[in-house]
Amino acid sequence: MIAEKIQNASKALGALGGQVNENVWAAIKCIRAELTDAADQVQDMETNWPVPELPTAAAIEARRA
Repeated sequence: MIAEKIQNASKALGALGGQVNENVWAAIKCIRAELTDAADQVQDMETNWPVPELPTAAAIEARRA
């Protein structure tokens, strides 16, 4: 989900190709490379990291007793 948003931002920057001068395009390419790296890392987190379950109201009440 977040990885997809990052990828979309990179694609939007890529659409500027041919519309900006070489120096600006070089900067955009660097930014896109960083966004690609970030998207890959987030994709790994979204896919492989466990998500802890939130305690239910009953479990919270049981702890208080």
